[in-house]
Amino acid sequence: MRKSRNFLDRFQMRALIEELIKTDPKKTPIQDRNIDWLVARYLQEIHPRGKNSGSRILFLDDDPSFDREMAGEPRRLNHLPHSRIRGQFAAQAEWLLAHMLASSSQSVKMLDITQWVRFCQQSRLDSIAAFLALQKRNRSQSRRDDHEFHWGVPHGQEPPRPSDPYNLCKNLARYGQKEEFWRRALKNATAPKIEKVRTYLALSMSFPLIFCTFSSGAETRSTHLSNFKAPWGSSKVTSTEAVSI
Repeated sequence: MRKSRNFLDRFQMRALIEELIKTDPKKTPIQDRNIDWLVARYLQEIHPRGKNSGSRILFLDDDPSFDREMAGEPRRLNHLPHSRIRGQFAAQAEWLLAHMLASSSQSVKMLDITQWVRFCQQSRLDSIAAFLALQKRNRSQSRRDDHEFHWGVPHGQEPPRPSDPYNLCKNLARYGQKEEFWRRALKNATAPKIEKVRTYLALSMSFPLIFCTFSSGAETRSTHLSNFKAPWGSSKVTSTEAVSI
């Protein structure tokens, strides 16, 4: 049951993200699509549908496979905290990262991977903080609920403890492949993208002093185009031109 619930959550989350991209009126580029963009788009596009459906489901609220009696909220459109939406994405964030890294299709790489890696790392810290807060509350109220919801944790998994070492590559290996595969995939996906620019310098950069010659009738005169120090000393050059190709 837990595996099937996680399976459903994962692919509903992917379908949700695809819908948020497709319906985005701003056509936000991938480098600006991160967790903050997802939360904002969810509140803009998905959450208002609860006014008509009578239920508020964090992923696709018109999906027929959901049990609305279990998944639905009270039949009114209440305030939806950002932290709750983030928690739903956090629960399957590492799966989504593995899904994007493992595929060679650009259509699968729906979010900025570097920023999503940071979200995975931050989600772990937030999940630990939420777990510690829950423990403190339970101690103060002298109660314990074995079925308590844990922020940012997939169904059937225990929340992380502060003493647990965090190894993202090891976590990604749960979804197949070995750690080294994910280490290389992460390195390739998050490497700085250096834009290759070819710069052509005008002939004036090659000599201490260059004049631009203008002809006006029989008179020829030389004029400085600019005055700035050349990198090799105090001599002046007259013009440089950089061209990006």
